[in-house]
Amino acid sequence: SRCFVSKNCSLLAKAFTTYVRPLIEYCPQIWSPHYLKYINLVENVQRRFTKHIPSIKNLPYPTRLSRLGLISLEPRRRHFDLFTCFRILNHSLHTSSYSFFSFRPHNITRGHAFMLYPPAAHNDVCKFSFFSRVISYWNSLPSTVVSACSLSSFKSHVKLLSSWTPLSFLLYTTLISTLPCSSFRSITVIYYLPFSIYILHAALC
Repeated sequence: SRCFVSKNCSLLAKAFTTYVRPLIEYCPQIWSPHYLKYINLVENVQRRFTKHIPSIKNLPYPTRLSRLGLISLEPRRRHFDLFTCFRILNHSLHTSSYSFFSFRPHNITRGHAFMLYPPAAHNDVCKFSFFSRVISYWNSLPSTVVSACSLSSFKSHVKLLSSWTPLSFLLYTTLISTLPCSSFRSITVIYYLPFSIYILHAALC
């Protein structure tokens, strides 16, 4: 932030997400740290940036992120893994899903219809590679999310779910399953459904 005369939070956040964050998020499917010390080293880049903004520097890190409209870098890497997995399974990339993933037999009804089997991992290189670590994230998603009509719709579902409480998550999966798989569904999810869930959650609590 020392390179900018302006102290406007929105402008500085835009500069950070344009010039700095892409460098530390380059190809996270290939390299995503699993050791805590490396996770913290990467996160410290964003943490130090938010600390240099005078108007919010004395606030806790989560509050600084909220004020700037940012989220932690670790869940963003998880999102990138899920987005890539969705593209592979839906044949949006020039690669075969059967070359990297093993699908669960259809006679097992637990979970959604796109459940994946984790590969055998005998060392950390295999255990924490993209094709191993993404499976637990993917299998934990509800069927209404993994069966999204498009990548943009899938992204909106994942980003919404990442910040919700378990009760909000339950309300979301119940309501979204009643909507048709069309552009109307995407518009409803993005603009109207979060507000409806907020009202329901407030009424129940």
